[in-house]
Amino acid sequence: MSILDSYKDQLARLKTACDLAFGEGMTANSGSPEDQAVIFPLGVIARNLYEEVVCLVDQGLGFAALRTSRALYECVIICLYMDKRPETCKNYLATWSANWAQVIRNVPQAEQNLPDIHKTLTEQVPAYANGKKHISLSWNDDGTTQKMAMDIGISSHFHSLAFNYASAFVHPSPLFFTRNFVKLPGTSQFVPGKTTQDQEAKFALKITHDLIIDAIRLRLKYSDNIALRESLANCEQDFLNIWGYKPQLTAAS
Repeated sequence: MSILDSYKDQLARLKTACDLAFGEGMTANSGSPEDQAVIFPLGVIARNLYEEVVCLVDQGLGFAALRTSRALYECVIICLYMDKRPETCKNYLATWSANWAQVIRNVPQAEQNLPDIHKTLTEQVPAYANGKKHISLSWNDDGTTQKMAMDIGISSHFHSLAFNYASAFVHPSPLFFTRNFVKLPGTSQFVPGKTTQDQEAKFALKITHDLIIDAIRLRLKYSDNIALRESLANCEQDFLNIWGYKPQLTAAS
């Protein structure tokens, strides 16, 4: 039995809201460069990641769901941060070339093997053109995901769960190591064995449920409509009924 079985109606309502905000046929706000370039596309990706989490939880794959929830967290944080500080949009877009430059700089003879990419990066990324080993990906004054989260009003407690705890299942941390093994009774020895991932699945649902509501609420700023507003109100009430508290930014609004 999946832990989702008790929430079929709530999941259906949330899917409706997601489709109204980010589904087929929806478009970015033509009057907002940051929405066209970053906020709406990342919102669509966030919706897709949310659906991945639901699918993974349904399959009992809590570890994978938690890893995916961290990616969703970063997408939503960037959307909310850029909404508050739209002047950072241009710098954020510039990091796309810098990301490619970090990859291509270690490709042997890139100028011969990947001439078009090499030429473009040489023109757009000065550090790559100068042969520097360090290529900065910084695009705002806050720098880290945590600082951006604090700036937009995300609590440190939620950040610890959505980023720090979830990161333990992205990297080979001691926590991830021990959760993949079982301890022999009366010993300090860990051995391979089947462990339930329900705890991680529940955390992943908490994180993603909160974040996708934040993303939908932000969508209303750029594309307000009555159907989405009513759908979101139902989803926010569902969230309160399930978890016993309001979503992050709803509570502060």
